[in-house]
Amino acid sequence: MPAQGGGERSKVTDKLNFEAVLLDMDGTLLDTERVYFKALVGALAAHGFTDDVGALCHAMVGLPGPECEAMLIARYGEAFPLAELSRSYAVKRDEILRAGLPLKHGSIELLDRRGKRRRPI
Repeated sequence: MPAQGGGERSKVTDKLNFEAVLLDMDGTLLDTERVYFKALVGALAAHGFTDDVGALCHAMVGLPGPECEAMLIARYGEAFPLAELSRSYAVKRDEILRAGLPLKHGSIELLDRRGKRRRPI
């Protein structure tokens, strides 16, 4: 992108000098959100709940467990089988994880670049 003076603007990261990199793996390097989403959709379907559960599950992303439970009860009523769903969710989540934890797009490239610059992680 041209700078106001007509020259080329350098990238901000070109001017920074990092001595180390600190990363949170859950959701940054590892695509845990996709695992949890698929497990919840599968658990809900196993209990007969298929009415636009994708939108509901997306709305739960990043929320604490008790808030998600409250959303489920608000949507499906007090008789919602929360304990059974929790067990089904854990089974489905573990099945997905046994197949391998997916990486977020760009994780390998980020780690490779960090390694080339010999920065601790």
